[in-house]
Amino acid sequence: MFFDGLPQELYEAAQIDGASEMTIFLRMALPLTKLIIAIIALGAFTYAYSAFMFAFLTCCQYPDMWALMVFLYEFQQNYPNYLVMASLVVSAIPTLLVFIFCQNIMLRGIVVPLFK
Repeated sequence: MFFDGLPQELYEAAQIDGASEMTIFLRMALPLTKLIIAIIALGAFTYAYSAFMFAFLTCCQYPDMWALMVFLYEFQQNYPNYLVMASLVVSAIPTLLVFIFCQNIMLRGIVVPLFK
């Protein structure tokens, strides 16, 4: 859907210059979609990382197959609050790292076109 929104003149100019379909995709269309890909990747990672209900319903009987969020849910039932809060902070680190990586790409996609 996003690729259809790109100006047709970009594709036509590349074809006039003799670029193949793969070159047009890899060197023209794909760099323009880095922002969209970063947003989708961030959303997909966040959803998969915190997919609590699916993991809770399918693996609740097998503790060795628990996802991190199911483990934290069971952890809060048996341990004091300060340990639960510390474990939640540690569990947020991977999401923070992915967000920082995607944020760099998102800011380049938003700020750089404004200066051209």
